[in-house]
Amino acid sequence: MTLTIHKVKEFWHQNNTKIVLLLILAIFLSYSLFLATNLKRGIIPDEPAHLIFSKHYSTTWGIPEDTVETYSQGWYIQHNPFLYYWINGRGINFIQSVYPPVSEWQILVSLRILSVPYSLGSLILCYLISKEIFFRKIVPADSSLPITRHFNI
Repeated sequence: MTLTIHKVKEFWHQNNTKIVLLLILAIFLSYSLFLATNLKRGIIPDEPAHLIFSKHYSTTWGIPEDTVETYSQGWYIQHNPFLYYWINGRGINFIQSVYPPVSEWQILVSLRILSVPYSLGSLILCYLISKEIFFRKIVPADSSLPITRHFNI
């Protein structure tokens, strides 16, 4: 019995940050999916513009030209991140090829769900960067960053 408790404590000591990270990611993933499927349309003010841009990217393999519809949003295609909308456009193409009578609401929810991995990737990247900064001591000890003085790095 004590051997098992010792193994559990040793496992926790070696993997506690990974376990906590997985727990945070699981909570974030489940809540993000809940919001993506249950949030009403129009609550997010720029969501219609993102949907319009993504739909325009779905019509071409390149970068589409601005139209009256994109101008009406107050944004210009040339001034926005291409990759995000291009990937969303491919997602719309995939959804429409699998389920042709897809509604605009279903496309919107699908794009929200597609955005969840973007957010998860950002969280994982932040974790890895912070791990490098705090545990590998990338920042020199005499650095002028305020955070290094606080954590004695």
